[in-house]
Amino acid sequence: EPLARHFAHKGRDLLTQFADVPHRPAPTSGAPLIIGATSWLECVTYAQHDAGDHIIVVGELIWAADADPDLGPLTHYQGNYSSLI
Repeated sequence: EPLARHFAHKGRDLLTQFADVPHRPAPTSGAPLIIGATSWLECVTYAQHDAGDHIIVVGELIWAADADPDLGPLTHYQGNYSSLI
């Protein structure tokens, strides 16, 4: 939950957002994979679509792995976080 809140914060410095977050590079792109995540998905951008004041990015999966299958996913609903396990 603390990491989810960190990356959801609009005021974070995008250049240093991973400075205090344990991570390693993804095997194909080198994108940061957060240590302690339940799983990892590595994608390349397939398409982008304008959606009002947002852009919807569609990714093509190029690599995936379960980091810790015993951990459940973190959900966010109506401002609250919870785990499915």
